[in-house]
Amino acid sequence: MKYILIVLALFATASLFWFCKHTRYTAQNFPARQLRWGKGGGITGMEVMYAMAENGQVIKSEGRALPVLLDDVKRKKARGIFETVQMLELQKIDFKHPGNTYSFIEMTDSTGNHRVSWGAADFPVDSKIQDIYQQLNSLIGPDKK
Repeated sequence: MKYILIVLALFATASLFWFCKHTRYTAQNFPARQLRWGKGGGITGMEVMYAMAENGQVIKSEGRALPVLLDDVKRKKARGIFETVQMLELQKIDFKHPGNTYSFIEMTDSTGNHRVSWGAADFPVDSKIQDIYQQLNSLIGPDKK
């Protein structure tokens, strides 16, 4: 009898964890704190932007089209990237040198947003920013770009 109660208690605990849902956002109610990156410019001037929440959810916005939810990034990986951007102190970097085509990384939260943009040939971006940008692009995969 004691073993049956132990097994039932373990099963109930496992069920709680199994069915427990983490906060899920839609493209319309994405949280204020997010990391955004993308590229734009050229003849059309259109911008493609990806936004990632701390829980790993990613949305894609392209021009005036409605945002689309993409596959999630693992929560631990997303938090690691947020921490890396925090350590770089992106909010303190004042680098806005877009060219005809440009790339950007932007941190946004309830207090506002801060964008670092580059693309002008005469003004290369710091390699740490470029590394984060490439890491973010690797999360979404080539088929979703």
